[in-house]
Amino acid sequence: MIVDTEDEPVEVDAAGPVSGALLRALHMSDVRFELDAGRAGVDLLCLRGSEGAPNRARIKIFTPRSGTTVAFVYKDSQSPLSTDRFAYGALVLKNRPASDEETVALIEYLASGFHPELRPPTLKRAFPFDVPR
Repeated sequence: MIVDTEDEPVEVDAAGPVSGALLRALHMSDVRFELDAGRAGVDLLCLRGSEGAPNRARIKIFTPRSGTTVAFVYKDSQSPLSTDRFAYGALVLKNRPASDEETVALIEYLASGFHPELRPPTLKRAFPFDVPR
């Protein structure tokens, strides 16, 4: 489920059918994601705790060019003044929606706080796109 900072459910407008399908899957999930409206694209923080600690896993969904949707997964730096992001990969979808298997694996990976054993095999470590802030 996608919620705002007040923990109220919120609908997110998608830029296209591919990102819309991914957002619907995140919204229908039993894992809660908080929308960060202050960031570019659709940026969500996973609210499910990981091993007793707050989960810092985030997903940013954006469309770098027509026909391509990217779901970038990352964590913010823990340093309060830093704008660094630690990338854990990206699901790059070209002219197709994410499969159910890809979506489930991505949500489980986010909910785990990026546990290495749950890393989806479809996540790319390198991709030729600038990720918006």
